[in-house]
Amino acid sequence: YQGAVMFITPNSANRSLAFRKYVTLMCVFLVMEFLVWGWVLTENDFAEVIVFLATFFIPLGIMLAVGGRDGLSRRVRTKVPKTGLSRMFAFIFYNGTLGSLLWLAGLWAITMLLVGVCNIAWEAYMPRRFFGGDTFMMYAGTSLLVAYSLTYALFAIWITRRWMPKRSPKWASLIFLLLVLIPYLIMLVLMMMAGEFLGGPGDYDLEMPIPGIMLNVIHTFEDNDSWRAGGGMLGFLVHTVSVLILLGGALLLNRKWIAEQFRQFKPLEENDA
Repeated sequence: YQGAVMFITPNSANRSLAFRKYVTLMCVFLVMEFLVWGWVLTENDFAEVIVFLATFFIPLGIMLAVGGRDGLSRRVRTKVPKTGLSRMFAFIFYNGTLGSLLWLAGLWAITMLLVGVCNIAWEAYMPRRFFGGDTFMMYAGTSLLVAYSLTYALFAIWITRRWMPKRSPKWASLIFLLLVLIPYLIMLVLMMMAGEFLGGPGDYDLEMPIPGIMLNVIHTFEDNDSWRAGGGMLGFLVHTVSVLILLGGALLLNRKWIAEQFRQFKPLEENDA
């Protein structure tokens, strides 16, 4: 219902505020409900459901968020708080692409914080291990997927505003999807060709960490045995360094756009045209 209201609300209104507040409260409530439910039944599968749902919906939300509008209408600017702390929180919940990305990153951080608190209490009071002992793999693998999503989102925003300034911002969502899929498909084709050439059909290693390719993270972390043997740690280090370098480059390319997003988010002055 909140989503439907947001989509039919005019762009000049602060259409994101009610939707983001509602989703934030419901996500916190849902995560806590699942964790308490799992605690009562001594089943950490409920926590795994929360982590996997967040890992799916946060990147999906990022893909949709990059296609939003950046400019704030006069109507919205009249509601911008004047104090610094209130304005900081308002920036995340008001209209704007950058605020939407920060809001989604905040949802992920809150989810991981709640799961982490449950993890600490679980290890102290429950007889069985949380996530079957693969806790670091769960946190690391899923966090890398979200970090890659934010990085690809910034690259999609830069490509759209740099090379297609007259096109609809919604093109950024398509570019984001292409940045995720095309390198991954190229990797699969090259791996299959290498397998055919070197060792026969299917004899290729998809679990080999390939930096810069988001979906390769899934293959790198899916084998628990190789993770425990140390192969997963190598994949984690490769992808961590890769995503940090790419994220730094994306932030550098978007520095003017980011500065403009913060600069425009200020209360409307009386002498403003």
